[in-house]
Amino acid sequence: MAQTYNDAVPASTRNALEDLTAIRNNFAALKSCFSGATAPPSPVAGMWWYDTTANMLKIRNKANNAWLDVYDFANGCATKCSRSVSAGTGLSGGGTLTTDRTISHVAHTGDVTGATTLSIAEDVVKMSNMQHGSIMLPVFTATVLDINKKSWTQISPTYRVYIPADATSIQLSVQISGGLGGGSHYIRLVVGSLTSSTVTHTGINAAWSTLNLNVASISGWQTMYIEGYYGSGPGYVNSFGVAWM
Repeated sequence: MAQTYNDAVPASTRNALEDLTAIRNNFAALKSCFSGATAPPSPVAGMWWYDTTANMLKIRNKANNAWLDVYDFANGCATKCSRSVSAGTGLSGGGTLTTDRTISHVAHTGDVTGATTLSIAEDVVKMSNMQHGSIMLPVFTATVLDINKKSWTQISPTYRVYIPADATSIQLSVQISGGLGGGSHYIRLVVGSLTSSTVTHTGINAAWSTLNLNVASISGWQTMYIEGYYGSGPGYVNSFGVAWM
């Protein structure tokens, strides 16, 4: 594609065919944003250039001494939407910023430092890209659930949870207490088509128990709820939490 713009047309020293050819080349250069593997000669401020080597659309700066990146065709994003990242105390847990504009895994929270620009590609932050261990599922610290049936009965609302493709298990932590009659109480977790093992609580005093449900065989959006029943006297789930493992 033409990259040279001829400023000396039309000219009385050339014939019409030469001028028309030069004018046609000028229009071709403008139409293609001066596409080429090397920078076009004799640039001016505000001039466009599609760098076919870097696959980057560029524009000449106001001082006419540098090319500014505008759009990255390789990654399908506008580079000028990047934002500076202020210095802090460092990335905790050995996390790093990489040249492809992504953040490596960080073991725990911390400040981002040592970076000049950071941008996130379109549609990267979505549930299906989240890793297990990085998502806390709902925690209900003040919800009291009645254990008031003598056979397995759903005692919690039905929730919708997302199971990442590489998830291994979900952990249920539950605090159970007995009514005046004490007795035994049984709790289990249901996620999609899977049912966990059973937690058993006996007596009146509140106690915490934990169980894990292997979810490696399912993924995507699933239903989740808690089931329970009592053996010789009603009881209560005082609070519970659910998290990836």
